[in-house]
Amino acid sequence: MPHFSGLDVAVIVVHFTIITALGAITGKRAKTTERYFVGGRSYPGWLIGISMFGAIISSITFVAYPADAFRTGYLRYVICITLPVAVLIASRLFVPFFRRGRITSVFEYLEKRFGPRTRVYGACVFIISQCFRISLVQFLVALLVHNITGWDVTVCILLGGVVTGITPSRAAWKR
Repeated sequence: MPHFSGLDVAVIVVHFTIITALGAITGKRAKTTERYFVGGRSYPGWLIGISMFGAIISSITFVAYPADAFRTGYLRYVICITLPVAVLIASRLFVPFFRRGRITSVFEYLEKRFGPRTRVYGACVFIISQCFRISLVQFLVALLVHNITGWDVTVCILLGGVVTGITPSRAAWKR
């Protein structure tokens, strides 16, 4: 069974301390829900693009894509290569569009353009797809932690859910 060295533990503790501190600092600055979700509409498009790129990256990017590329060739890895292009297009076209319309989300736009039923349908499809995505991401992280620590996969999944839920939940509780 693999084990953590003191340096491994120190790196993990420092990482989570920094992430939690950043969450606490940015959460304190956001006094309103709009400020929390759209930053008061004060950030440049390129910075929002980088943020979108960071939000797309997950354990799928680091574990599943390279493993699949190793097993089957680099065809599916092309998706990762095109992500910066997609983010550039989104930051140049979609972000300015939503800012001009003072729209907070795509679902708000769907409601204004097509009515509340379309907004609800779009939101439901998004939520269902994200539940599947989050489940896969949590499972891949749990497999990594299981291989490193030897802990039960179920424990790793539960621990991962608790750890990744702490910072966003703390910010949401203040709203």
